[in-house]
Amino acid sequence: MQLGSLPDTIKTFCESSQFSPDMTFLDRLYDKVPIFMYGCERTGFSDEVVTSKADSIGFGFTAHPVFNMWISKDHGPIAMTNPTSPDSSRIYGELFLIRPQDLMTVDMRFTNRVLFNRRIIHIRWYPVTHKSVKEKQWCESDVYMYTGEWEYWMHDSQKRKLKLATKFTPHVGDGTPYYYYTAADDEHNRKDQAERHMICM
Repeated sequence: MQLGSLPDTIKTFCESSQFSPDMTFLDRLYDKVPIFMYGCERTGFSDEVVTSKADSIGFGFTAHPVFNMWISKDHGPIAMTNPTSPDSSRIYGELFLIRPQDLMTVDMRFTNRVLFNRRIIHIRWYPVTHKSVKEKQWCESDVYMYTGEWEYWMHDSQKRKLKLATKFTPHVGDGTPYYYYTAADDEHNRKDQAERHMICM
């Protein structure tokens, strides 16, 4: 299965006053666009309503080990591009196809271009029908993913609230370690948020 690459015009078009500056192009060119989600928006996690209008088509990893993944009690996991860090690795996630108009809602959820940036990254993934199959059909595609805005998250006041996520060694692929936001991480964050909500009431 091949998704192809997204046009360079979309990669470079930008307008800082909107969460979704490329939406005119996306809506004109695509019925649905691929987006790679690595946090609580995945199927079965606490914020899956964000992707409820999208189609889950597969699972996989970022192709290159250039990310740190931090966990925030308020925002869940945050992928930060940091290729020179000794902690940099790949990230595991779920691949969706989403309509451009629904992607606008997700952009607002992530405050795209403010706290996060929706950018194009390369992933290796397998179809959802191969999840329980030992010999998986691996595909490669350019897709969208939200990465943290460095100037915001790495500021001292914010960084103190973050913890580096745990790495795992996969049973599939080439055995390279990867970051994975687990169901236990999600449950822990959800309880923390509920407790802070009760304190504020």
